[in-house]
Amino acid sequence: PSLSSSGGGGGGGAPAMEEGAGEAAGTAAGATTSTAARRPRLRRRSEDFASLVSYVRSSLALSPKTILLRATDVRLSDLLRDREEDMTELCRLVGVSVNDDDDDEGEGEGEGGGLSVLVLSTAVERLSRGRLHGRYRGALDAASGPRHWETDPGGFRRKIADSMALKNGGAGPTEEELEGTVRRATAKCVLREERARRKAEELARELEADEEYGRWRRAQELWESTGARALWEGFREAVVREG
Repeated sequence: PSLSSSGGGGGGGAPAMEEGAGEAAGTAAGATTSTAARRPRLRRRSEDFASLVSYVRSSLALSPKTILLRATDVRLSDLLRDREEDMTELCRLVGVSVNDDDDDEGEGEGEGGGLSVLVLSTAVERLSRGRLHGRYRGALDAASGPRHWETDPGGFRRKIADSMALKNGGAGPTEEELEGTVRRATAKCVLREERARRKAEELARELEADEEYGRWRRAQELWESTGARALWEGFREAVVREG
């Protein structure tokens, strides 16, 4: 009887073990199926996060200055279309292309990859008036310099007296000597001023035919008449307001 009971117990244990094994296998299969089902969702979340990061980066890259610049460049592209002949001439004079883009970071690139007002304004500002104009400015400055014998006669006399004393080993000049020297120094200054004035007038006439200065002057006229300068100044004022 004990053997029969034991054998019966053993025979009943095998199905139970098989049932437990089946449940474990089912659980494992369910877990595998659940993991596989979650993978597409994880990929989607990862892609969504990457898109979010890209959006945040692009949004942060558009600073108020960049937005203002792009808006101004749109208006510049309108000028390039509406005043094509004058704007093409202006670009040629200052040495830029209508489709210029020399900014690696994109800030100097106009809307749609065209010319930016930032590039154009820089080229206009860098355009030289020429060497002849430099000589003219030098002569003009010499002709209109400060007249110390009029604005500070006392200082003018003291400076001459100190110079005379230095040449005489420390002994100061007499009043008569000083007065004579002051008159001669004043006359020399007036003569030098007059010569500089005549030279400035001569160079001013030459400037009228100077090719380099003529190019600069024409560029300034177009910069103003086309409205491009107004666009640039409006952009700068807007940047200051926006901080």
